[in-house]
Amino acid sequence: MRLPRRIEIEISDFDFKGYGMATWKGTLIYVINGIPGEKVRCHLVNWRKRIYVAEEILEQSKYRIKPPCPFAQKCGCDWQHISYDAQLLFKEKFVEKAFFGIEEATYNKIIPAVKQWNYRGKTELAFSRLDGKELKLGFRERGKFWKVIDLEECLIQEEGMNKLMREVKEFVREKDYSAWNPWRHKGFLRYLVLRHSTIGEHMMNIITSSEGQFPLKELHDSFSTKPESSFWSVSDSVADVAFGEIKNKIGKDYIVEKTLGYEFVILPYSFYQTNPYQAPKLYELVRKYAEEGGKLAIDYYAGSAVISIVCSDLFEKIVAIEAEEYSVNAAKINLEKNQVKNVEIMHAEVEDTKGKFSNVDVAFVDPPRAGLSKHAMKALISAEPKRIVYVSCNVVSMARDIRILRMHGYKLIEITPIDMLPQTHHLELVGLLEKK
Repeated sequence: MRLPRRIEIEISDFDFKGYGMATWKGTLIYVINGIPGEKVRCHLVNWRKRIYVAEEILEQSKYRIKPPCPFAQKCGCDWQHISYDAQLLFKEKFVEKAFFGIEEATYNKIIPAVKQWNYRGKTELAFSRLDGKELKLGFRERGKFWKVIDLEECLIQEEGMNKLMREVKEFVREKDYSAWNPWRHKGFLRYLVLRHSTIGEHMMNIITSSEGQFPLKELHDSFSTKPESSFWSVSDSVADVAFGEIKNKIGKDYIVEKTLGYEFVILPYSFYQTNPYQAPKLYELVRKYAEEGGKLAIDYYAGSAVISIVCSDLFEKIVAIEAEEYSVNAAKINLEKNQVKNVEIMHAEVEDTKGKFSNVDVAFVDPPRAGLSKHAMKALISAEPKRIVYVSCNVVSMARDIRILRMHGYKLIEITPIDMLPQTHHLELVGLLEKK
């Protein structure tokens, strides 16, 4: 059916991507900037995916507020136009919908964020200079990989990171550098990755192509407040990924984060929770679900071994499985820094561990957004853990995986959602399953 360019329609619900949903002549469409219950006038922006943008609110929801950022919904903050209490309400409804029919579990209220603004501990910013125009630095516009929103401030990024972003942009503009062209795969400047820890440390990693030498020391010396770590990395990959080979470094090899009495290193390419202010609440929840302890736990997708370390006192031994080399290196440093002796690092893919474990008391599972692959699921089931603590940033893939685990003899006991990313539709969940 051919969709009209403009329509007036009533929003009925949210989908799991944070879009408003509506039905036009029996066809489901998706509406950016719509809130359930609103009547809107909207225009078509993507006919293949049936996506519209609400340009005029004809009947306004009581949950609507004026977004403080002029770029709201163009990059990552797709829910700034919704009051925070309502954001939490809609995220709880995501859980209800995703786990519909699984009635044996306790579904707890969502844990609100301790900070609604300036909470991000990591951002990946892109450079752009198409058509010879002034160099831009910011986030890519939603749905337009070639377009960069030039930012002076991001309201959810920590303020020290905002300052670094502005000063980097001023420096590279004075140098008149070229920027990477995503079509031609040419240009010098590619990405700026900024990181921050709650103890006040900062890291800057500028990623370029191999077209030239970047004056890292000159940039580092120009900062009004110098970050603890500055890196220059190089990547000629055509993939739009903020990752490269480190060519130069000034300052420390890593910055440090503290949570639940432990210290964790953050390397340029190792993982740590995007919201470090909320991370303690997440790990307290994981500990709560694992508090019975036992002899052996397996930490699947262990990353830098944060879960293994914060739960190390509950078990005689924990095996932390991680495939990514940078995270393995960070995990080894973390174990030494915290003098944890009962955690063993296994550098392996989760899928390759099928049949290698038995008599497992608890399995910690914190997979990528896509959830457990078919072979990863087989590896987990083969270990026959008595309990599974499942951590997820994707309510849909988590619900799918839990339905599969229920078919293999597990019962879902409890789920607690936690808001790690305010002003967005994203949420984190921690669930507990037990073997029947």
